[in-house]
This record gives sequence, C-alpha cells and structure tokens, in this order.
Amino acid sequence: MTEPTYVVHAESAGWPAPLRKAYVGVAHKLPGHVEELWLSDLGEGLARIVCVPFWTDGLARHDVVALDPAGGPIRVHERSGHRVLRALFKPTAPTGLTEALVAVAEFDGIPHEHWGDRFTVFDIAPGADPQDLVGSLDKLEAEGHLIWEWGDQQHGSATRGEAT
Repeated sequence: MTEPTYVVHAESAGWPAPLRKAYVGVAHKLPGHVEELWLSDLGEGLARIVCVPFWTDGLARHDVVALDPAGGPIRVHERSGHRVLRALFKPTAPTGLTEALVAVAEFDGIPHEHWGDRFTVFDIAPGADPQDLVGSLDKLEAEGHLIWEWGDQQHGSATRGEAT
C-alpha cells in the first residue's frame, strides 16, 4: 500500500493551543491524498475547524465537528455559515495573478490560505459580500487563467477523517 500525500496547512490561522488535527481522505478530488485539518478542541468530542479546508467538500472554517474517538469519520455537528471558495490557477497563467486576486479578497476582508503557488482558498463569512472576488474569478476563468468552485456544495456527513 502506498503512503498518501498529505495536503497540509502552513499555519493554524492564528488560533491558540490546544490545537489538534483531523486527516480527511480527499481521493475523490486528489487520488492518493489526505487533507490535514486544524481543529480547536472544544471538549466532549467536539472541535471547531480553524483553517479553510482546501479539498474537503461540505466543511468550512468555524464549523463544529464531532470526532469519533475510534478515529472514524468526522461529521458536522454545527455549521458556521461560512463558505469556501476555491481557485486553481493553470500552469500557463501569467505571474502576479494570484497576488492581484488576493488583493481583491483582502480589500473586502476575506481571509485566504494557499497550497503551493497555484491554489488558493477563500473563507466567505456569513454576511460577507464576495461579489468583487467572484467577479474577478469569473473574469480570470473566462480568460483561461484559472478554474474556481464553491467547496461547500455537498452538505452531507460522508466526509471521512481521523482525529489525532
């Protein structure tokens, strides 16, 4: 059996300890990959997601998840109302586009995280207006520079993960 490749978050979004991690299979999007999610332990088997999930459908920053003590699937206990927007730049995209897109998000107060130099996720909080960001994404997609999607389209509890 081959070891999975881990999709990791570079930082814990500024949350203080105690932090823990959950590992969620994302083979439906990236064969052979597992995403590491940062969690803030709330006690009683519950934890809050403190990162912006890169590839895990149906989860968002600040969602509260129930952890299986046996390391089985995590499931959503309470939704935060946050949404995840994903953008993947094509290898042929001109340099500087990621920075320009991030500037639009930062102007509107939208947090973001990066995985590598081509993939960015944005945390759309309840009440936030992503209209400028979505407009920029639509334009860049029409120009053939990236593809983007909402990451919270699936609202089931089928997300697999193990807590550590």
